Amino acid sequence: MSETFRSLPELIEPEDQYEQSLSSRIASIGSYGDLGPPDLCYITKESSKSVLGLFGKRATRQGYIHHPFGVDTSSAATIGIYFRTLIAQQGGGKSGTWKITRIEYCMFNIFTKCDVRVRLNVPGGLDQYGRDRSGAVFYGLSSEIWKGAYVSSVLRSMKPPLSPCPRMLPEVQSVKALREFVNAACEVIINRYPRQMVCKYFKIICDYLLSKQRVLICCDIFANLATTDPSMLVYAAEALLRINKIPEAIRTLAQTIQEMPHSPVLLLKQAEAFYSIKKYEYAIQLLKICIQLAPENFDSWYLLAEVYFAQQRFKKCLIILNIIPIAPDPQSVTGLPDVSEYSRTLPRDRSSSDTTTYLLYEPTKPDFKRAIGGTLQEELMEDLPDLEQQKILRLQQLQSSKFNIQELKCYQLLVRMEKEIGWDKLLKVRSGAFLMESDAEDFTKEEDGEDFSADAFGENSERDIQLHNSLNESTIDILKAGDSLIQKRHFFVGEGNQNRFNTIKEEEQEETLKSARTPHNGEINTKPHLKPSSKAKMASQNVLYTEEIEPETAERTNKRLCTRFMDSLFNALYEDLNLQYEWQDEVEKEGEDLASRYYSGFIWLLRGMLAHRLMRSRLAERALRVCVEKGFSLYAWKKLIEFYTEAGNPKAALVCIAVIIDQTEADGLNQWPIIPQWLSECYLKLINLYGISKMEPLQKELEIEEYPMSALLKELPLWKTQGYDR
Repeated sequence: MSETFRSLPELIEPEDQYEQSLSSRIASIGSYGDLGPPDLCYITKESSKSVLGLFGKRATRQGYIHHPFGVDTSSAATIGIYFRTLIAQQGGGKSGTWKITRIEYCMFNIFTKCDVRVRLNVPGGLDQYGRDRSGAVFYGLSSEIWKGAYVSSVLRSMKPPLSPCPRMLPEVQSVKALREFVNAACEVIINRYPRQMVCKYFKIICDYLLSKQRVLICCDIFANLATTDPSMLVYAAEALLRINKIPEAIRTLAQTIQEMPHSPVLLLKQAEAFYSIKKYEYAIQLLKICIQLAPENFDSWYLLAEVYFAQQRFKKCLIILNIIPIAPDPQSVTGLPDVSEYSRTLPRDRSSSDTTTYLLYEPTKPDFKRAIGGTLQEELMEDLPDLEQQKILRLQQLQSSKFNIQELKCYQLLVRMEKEIGWDKLLKVRSGAFLMESDAEDFTKEEDGEDFSADAFGENSERDIQLHNSLNESTIDILKAGDSLIQKRHFFVGEGNQNRFNTIKEEEQEETLKSARTPHNGEINTKPHLKPSSKAKMASQNVLYTEEIEPETAERTNKRLCTRFMDSLFNALYEDLNLQYEWQDEVEKEGEDLASRYYSGFIWLLRGMLAHRLMRSRLAERALRVCVEKGFSLYAWKKLIEFYTEAGNPKAALVCIAVIIDQTEADGLNQWPIIPQWLSECYLKLINLYGISKMEPLQKELEIEEYPMSALLKELPLWKTQGYDR
């Protein structure tokens, strides 16, 4: 369209809904989450070419919007600089008929709950004002309101919420700018808001710095902040834990806990430190105090469950998972009206990463494109055979694929238990902890405090050695598979893939897994303990319906009722394992090479996600490689980067990064104003693990030293990024 920017996609309001995006931000204030809506840049464009209307000639006028992240919002003057860059990008029509007449930048102050706005009229000057939750306009913005809006804006750039029209810019580009922001955040937040809110926002800063591997700067900044608020030492301790300085972290926290003995945040971090050095009893004592102080805190409950798992006290681990408080994922609210009726601009210059919005956010959902006519296109379900459609629906409808973040963490802990002791013994632990259907017929009294550890099941050190060796072999297999991937880098880009590369040979499942399958149909043997009783199903989280239990039985048992959440975890694991066994049976019957030719790449992607949830890394790696052999999936390539990084094959991980960039260049992208956060974090993690002295030669060997990732190398000494000096 003639009114577009050269390389910036935008949403276009319908002409009869002019300025509705601005008014809806105020109407939606009550629904905003912790960080509020993304910053909004609203641009009014008018055509100087008149249009004949019913009452004569009129000029057309429409609103264009995008959500910028990383803009310097420290003052109205810096926002004005951003306005000038936008005006310079305006493409203009064939005869220059479209022009910008107004730009309005909106940033939500999460502390005072108001929208701070900077407006530029063309021609004209900058105007500053605010709007409160009632929609009332106020001028004369105080320094406190402006500083709060600035801090809010930077926090959102560190943790960008989802947006239908994002524009990512480099956030906090120098150590000086970072320190100025942290000082501003300290003035706005500390000693003015509840402790829970203070910790929530400073944790975002800490997580951002650690994800960028800026550990030393993180430790220094929060150690300095501790002079103002001693609780900030919890984030300095987190940085020390990242570089394995555990004794220093414990001493730092111990001194602060003496001053603030009732701080759940400090106690939880100290418990994490003790857990990391296997001082489990100390960790348990601290976690019990944390739970008493903040019973709604998921992290305390979950770490306690992890400690019990590490001690092989599986029964207690299940009891914790049964009553753990689960919160829904926070919803990302953009403050926009329904944008389904909005059209989208198509910039003429599509060579900038600004135009590839799919690349800007970390891939968390399945995506797959296959080569059709030399280009990558979405695969349509209706084009697939009925059998494939059925398999895709089964994989998509799995309960575990719909868990939120906290539910998924609990599920994966249950998966770890199943891998450790097997399905049958896991069911035995469950029946010992909770009331089950079989209890009515075959009741066995359990002693209070009895632990179902590995020793209780007759396990011994030989079995532990076998399991340890099996896990080591899994890592070695993935390491070798990465080596074969290195030779196939250019195989994945552009056209369809007809050749095969060697995948890892999947070893037989551990004996504990085999014993859980029936000899007839390969399904899990679920009798007699799989389903909880109907009475247990009536229980909500941690509610005991004793009136539903026969008095005699209630006197003889200390068992608990199984909550619906625990029931859903076991049912999800049951479904996932059965699908995994069906998949393995298919491979055994058809052979690995023949089986991988069947089905679309999307099925293999969903299978890889299933295996990843079940922590079967070898199966997941093989399925994801079959997926990328058949097309392109950003999610699959990201997971492969993680697998090869953890397996100790930085060269293979670099190849995966290179393939992603190669594919974007094949799509016409050759300018990178910013490298997506998730992709840069993958690369910086490699630098942290293996050092710059190893990564630079690998890049030269792979002929990718001129790739966009190399721009990050120049910033390493500035930020003292982990690995920059070795």
